[in-house]
Amino acid sequence: MKSHMDWEYEAQNKLPRDVYDFIAGGSGDEVTLSCNRDALSKLKIVNRVLQNIDDVEIHSKKLDLFCKNKDFSSPLIIAPTAHHQMVHPSGELATSKAALSCKIPYIQSTMSDISIAALRQAGCPPDMLQLYIFKDRSITQELICAAKEAGVTSIVLTVDVPEMGIRYRDRKNNFSVDRFLFGTNRYKDSTQMSSSSTSHEADFANKTIESKLSWKDIDWLRNQSKLPIILKGVLHKEDALQAKNNGIDGLYLSNHGGRQLDGSISAALVIEEIRKVIGYDFPLIVDGGFSSGSDIVKAIALGADGVAIGRPLLWALAVNGQQGVVTLLNQYLTELMLTMKLCGCKNLEEIRAKNILKWT
Repeated sequence: MKSHMDWEYEAQNKLPRDVYDFIAGGSGDEVTLSCNRDALSKLKIVNRVLQNIDDVEIHSKKLDLFCKNKDFSSPLIIAPTAHHQMVHPSGELATSKAALSCKIPYIQSTMSDISIAALRQAGCPPDMLQLYIFKDRSITQELICAAKEAGVTSIVLTVDVPEMGIRYRDRKNNFSVDRFLFGTNRYKDSTQMSSSSTSHEADFANKTIESKLSWKDIDWLRNQSKLPIILKGVLHKEDALQAKNNGIDGLYLSNHGGRQLDGSISAALVIEEIRKVIGYDFPLIVDGGFSSGSDIVKAIALGADGVAIGRPLLWALAVNGQQGVVTLLNQYLTELMLTMKLCGCKNLEEIRAKNILKWT
């Protein structure tokens, strides 16, 4: 069984330098990127003994609304990440097939290289679609229609990208995904988009994604899709409460993997505060630096219902394609269930109830 660092090390040795930097990097001086891991390392698990635990149940009931198959309501979720064909030719097809075989919910990124329609034809459509509201609203409408046809059960609306963060690694590398896309033509030819002040991807995002969103746009989206909406990118308790009061169906706490605002607080540090504001029954997903089953236990103990992983999955995909992703997902589940047994928790509710965390 490989450690998180092993997966990344092997992927780094296989990938072109600029691709590795695009995935591994964060915004600014990458302070938030490192703080995501630091926050989790300061949380210590206090294991319990003699708790008469045999089997454990990892069904996250509050995530049932967002999954096509209720057997897939695991607290482990595949986070939306862009351009999987950068790291493996099968791209999102391999990711989605791995998720299906492991019964793990998969959130597909708007910036995927393989469409929802193609995944649907292959028999492995995602559970959720991560969505941006584009300046050209027809693009957003087309994505929603494709999601509905594929049986997607919910929309994960990303709201923390009014403009793409300053990512110095990508600027230094003059990074573009163009040469890694197989059979697609999403962007203009790279020779037409060269810029020393921004990367190609930032240029594309800043020109196409709506930067002036408000709660009125949430109403517009609700009228378009009628699907449950999860709001991704929330970190402030007042935003969380306003989301609940405006009919949002779930929250996804995230600082975009440290890729947007450098100096931003880590999502793990606000779980407890936001849980108190929104109440126990409201679905809550979190990401940001989680790299083991014990990390998932930490998040659930703080009040999360689901924990999404992003970068580790891409490392596994780069190392061994679909089988790499399957291996990694099963590794997380094995670690999760072992940690629960060592803590004397037979289900997710007991992780919260048994007070197994201490801050150091």
